[in-house]
Amino acid sequence: QIHATHLTTGDRLWSNMPFLRPLATITEDTIAYGFDEDGAGVHDVIGSRCDPYTNFLLSGLTANTCCHSNLTRQALRDGLGE
Repeated sequence: QIHATHLTTGDRLWSNMPFLRPLATITEDTIAYGFDEDGAGVHDVIGSRCDPYTNFLLSGLTANTCCHSNLTRQALRDGLGE
């Protein structure tokens, strides 16, 4: 992770190693969520609680609606791939 685990305006999203190419720059952040008492934020990109595996461990429910899954589904719809 180049910037931080909680992204905001000005931070970039990067491709995987070995290339580490910039994919996008966050130009606006309209969600003023802040941080939970345990330090989690709305744009937590590492080990998020909505991750399917983490969600299953916490709730026993299977769901695939986390940020990564949503982004992957939309990228596929837009014709993007690895």
